Amino acid sequence: AKISAGLLSDVQTRIIFRDLIAMSHLAVWSAPANAGKTQMAKFAASELARDFTVLFFQEDASAGDLPALHEHAKTHGYKLLNSTLAGSSPDEQIHALRRLAREAADLSRYVFFFDTLKKFADLMSKGGTRGFFQLMRALTQRGATVILLGHTNKHKGADGKLIFEGVGDVRNDVDEHIYLESTPKADDGTVTMTMKPDKVRCVIKEATFVLDTNTMTVRPADRVVDVGAILAAQRQRQADEPLIA
Repeated sequence: AKISAGLLSDVQTRIIFRDLIAMSHLAVWSAPANAGKTQMAKFAASELARDFTVLFFQEDASAGDLPALHEHAKTHGYKLLNSTLAGSSPDEQIHALRRLAREAADLSRYVFFFDTLKKFADLMSKGGTRGFFQLMRALTQRGATVILLGHTNKHKGADGKLIFEGVGDVRNDVDEHIYLESTPKADDGTVTMTMKPDKVRCVIKEATFVLDTNTMTVRPADRVVDVGAILAAQRQRQADEPLIA
């Protein structure tokens, strides 16, 4: 089935979540381990579920975390999908999505989250990502919005910036690539997270959110915080500490 020209014009570059998610686009959110990307994605899913059918493919959580994740999804109106609980596998999920991409004429009311990308594709191999990203693109061409959660390397580049963990083709194949960087937990249990665009094909803007680790809730910050600069200053302070002493 083909999408009409009218449908394409309706969904083109429409921003659907806080200047960060564009409708019918394919995006990757990359962050270091335990930086808060799953919590950020849950927050986005809960808001998007008010207007869209949201499917959250969760393959990166431990068995002990799944009940709380499922309860959050149930409370906020989106669907959490885990292959282990369903007695299935990520491969079977992909097979079902291929069928959906072939048979569905209009997926413009659907948003898909994948946590994490490396559970569905071999990010260290160009051949390992080709088929998966062809499927993701087929979904967006039918109107769906897709957010893939990825990891960054343990060590930053010489310029102090995060580096995506995977082949360069991943960045080339997506519409938006956004890095998430977070501060260490403060005394009050909060973590400041800033979403910083690395590659965009529409008007996507930098945004900051605060994660309360006591309640595991996320709220937008009043202003954009340069988390990278804060972390760089902390590293410099640590490096200079012997001389300061």
